[in-house]
Amino acid sequence: MTLRRILLTGLLLVLLFMAVPAVSAQSSLEDIQFSDIVDALGPREGDQLFLDILLYLIFFFGLITTFLLPDKQMTVQLLVFLTLLLAVIAKLLVGTHASAIFDPCDIAVLAINVILFVAPLIAAGMLRPVKGKRSKAMIPAIILGLLGGGYFFMFWSIEQQGGACDTAGPALGAIQTVEYMHSFVLDFMAA
Repeated sequence: MTLRRILLTGLLLVLLFMAVPAVSAQSSLEDIQFSDIVDALGPREGDQLFLDILLYLIFFFGLITTFLLPDKQMTVQLLVFLTLLLAVIAKLLVGTHASAIFDPCDIAVLAINVILFVAPLIAAGMLRPVKGKRSKAMIPAIILGLLGGGYFFMFWSIEQQGGACDTAGPALGAIQTVEYMHSFVLDFMAA
């Protein structure tokens, strides 16, 4: 592992620890337990499970992409680290659970979801070839971007569309959303 990757990992940890004062300012330090953090990182039930699985996959592919990135491509590395950081933030701080700071309808959540979708695709496009060969990180970065897009649209479908953000009707579940998208594609192809 190169010194640059060790420094970037340290930078990620420093950025994660910068969130601690904001959390501790909202409650006393006695209320924060390690088990609460582990519970917040664990999978939830129902339709939330789909979102959690997508976030876990985003984090996993982000780590793979990070280790495959060539040296001397700092902007690409920062974009992938930003994706990792936002995946953790989306898991811990967004939702209606006890540790959530952001409501699913907040504009900050939209920014988080858009960056999870767009940043890996920009990083994949910015990868320079090394010694005339395509970088090994290209495919995982594209998959990471597609997973971010899937999370973006599933979050909209489960959490925002017709749910707490709109009083027009009940939110569709994940299975109903997939069925709706399938019927939409079939109708589109038939026309």
